[in-house]
Amino acid sequence: MSQLEDILPLSPLQQGLFFHALFDEAAPDVYTAQLVLELEGPLDVLALRNAVAALLRRHANLRASFRQRTNGEPVQLVHRRVEVPWREVATADAAGVAAEERARRFDLAAPPLMRFVLVRLAPGRHRLVFTNHHILLDGWSTPLLAAELFALYGGAEPPAAPPYKGYLEWLARQDHAAATAAWGRALYGIAGPTLVVPDLAGRPPTDPGRVRAHLSEDLTGRLTAVLRARSLTLNTVIQGSWALLLALLTGRDDVVFGGTVSGRPPELPGVERMVGLFINTVPVRVRIDPAETLAGLLGRVQSEQSDLFAHHHLGLAEIQRLPGLGPLFDTMTVLENYPLDAAALGSAGAGPGAEGSLRLAGSSGTDATHYPLALAVVPGGRLSLRLDHRPDVIPRADAIRLLNRLTRLLKAVAADPDRPLARLDLLSADERAHVLHDWNDGTTPSLSSALSPVPAPPPVSSTTAPASSAPVAVPPSAPVPPPASPPALSVPPPAATIAAAFAEQVARTPDAEAVVSGATSLTYAELNGRANLLAHRLIGLGVRAEIPVAVLLERSADVVVATLAIAKAGGAYVPVHHGHPADRMSWVMADTGAPVLVTDRDPGFGHAAEVVRLDGGPPDSPREEAEAGPVPHNDP
Repeated sequence: MSQLEDILPLSPLQQGLFFHALFDEAAPDVYTAQLVLELEGPLDVLALRNAVAALLRRHANLRASFRQRTNGEPVQLVHRRVEVPWREVATADAAGVAAEERARRFDLAAPPLMRFVLVRLAPGRHRLVFTNHHILLDGWSTPLLAAELFALYGGAEPPAAPPYKGYLEWLARQDHAAATAAWGRALYGIAGPTLVVPDLAGRPPTDPGRVRAHLSEDLTGRLTAVLRARSLTLNTVIQGSWALLLALLTGRDDVVFGGTVSGRPPELPGVERMVGLFINTVPVRVRIDPAETLAGLLGRVQSEQSDLFAHHHLGLAEIQRLPGLGPLFDTMTVLENYPLDAAALGSAGAGPGAEGSLRLAGSSGTDATHYPLALAVVPGGRLSLRLDHRPDVIPRADAIRLLNRLTRLLKAVAADPDRPLARLDLLSADERAHVLHDWNDGTTPSLSSALSPVPAPPPVSSTTAPASSAPVAVPPSAPVPPPASPPALSVPPPAATIAAAFAEQVARTPDAEAVVSGATSLTYAELNGRANLLAHRLIGLGVRAEIPVAVLLERSADVVVATLAIAKAGGAYVPVHHGHPADRMSWVMADTGAPVLVTDRDPGFGHAAEVVRLDGGPPDSPREEAEAGPVPHNDP
């Protein structure tokens, strides 16, 4: 008789996890999940081990190995029999045993991809460490298995769950063309990926650091009431808030991140009792309009995501190929709402031959992803937030700051959901002081601080503090701070143009001081005259509405003159920072197609633009020199 019971295809996420497991077999496998159960009372060890063996008999997919056919197609091979993955140790260091189990890689070709270790702490005190590869189970399935395990240990025979194979068959029946079209529409027009760590490629995976925060019962209640009044879900507010945080981090108004979906189709009978990997990670695209209110944004996000609900089964790799941009995101969110009923499992009943009852005194779980930032939210009387971060690229202090900002966003939703996005302020008092004072001390800012919408993180080093599960201090009753000036997301005032508004100010106060930079002081009239001269020079070089003009200037009054002159000419300002490598500056020039470069130095990098020197140094634009003549001083 063949040792194989069945050969099955892989679900979309199983395919992704299979790829990650084979990509670097020497690196840690972050997709090793774990559940630790704390047991108190008399324990029949043999009965518990037999219950584990029964789980493997009841669920064929738990006996699967994963291999590739000769054509490269991955499949899961269901074996008729596998050895019970069981061992027992006596030690007080249960945490060390659990860490050791997490560090041991699974060989996907050697089933079963799960292990049980019973740790004997003391008489009547044990911990059962259940470790599995994520390719077998999702977070919903793990507590289902725990409930079955305790029922089997107590001598009961739980009703048979529908087999995972039924879900794979359901997947094969779905309308692939309709799903592809729906995702194509959802991602149409996206300009590029949303990456918080663009240079992550090539780094080996690493165990994540973890920071946590808990909302107060009062704040959780107020947030729940606001969402209920507007028919919004908790997952919607998490996704909308994360999108706003990403917009501030990346400077984009069209962001994408990963969202974990349950993947359990309601039309499949008994799907809520099935054991296997059903979840999928799909892109969540959110466009930010500063004039929209918080409630308006959340309602729109919920509507757009609802339209995609029937197409959550399509694999992420295939979805990301549609816009042709490669990986679209490197952050993700998940709402962990799993059916682990500790009360129901609290008394497991006596095993055969045991006196009294075995009690589940507690449980804890561990999982991870390869993303540099992953947000997990657990509902309850106090909403729990956990931000996993890669400590090699995002230090713990930065992760704490991000989680505190997210908490302030949730407070803003609970306090005033009709507040326009432009009036949100996510900076703490220290961060606001850093932006308003530390960055404006008259010195040239560093490249990271000049371009970053958040305070620049400390440099990454091997001495980064280790991750900890200690809670982040977030005062539950702290009021939402007043809007900063300017607000984090700003809406242009209803004035005509910058040039027109400036002309009105010149007319009102021509002799008032407008710019001070070191020993240089310009009145509004003087600033207007210098800007007009430069604007006419730019116009003579072909600058018109929407024509990009590159600017490479040291911080000085010339920056104000150039910015105003470009606005007067109708052009678009393209900053080039002198701290960039030459290749980067050349790329900016080529990518924007700027035909003119305004500078106060010899550029020192390759470009094809006309050069306008503000320091009087040679060479000015050859075209400007050839057409030299009197330059007017009037407003263009």
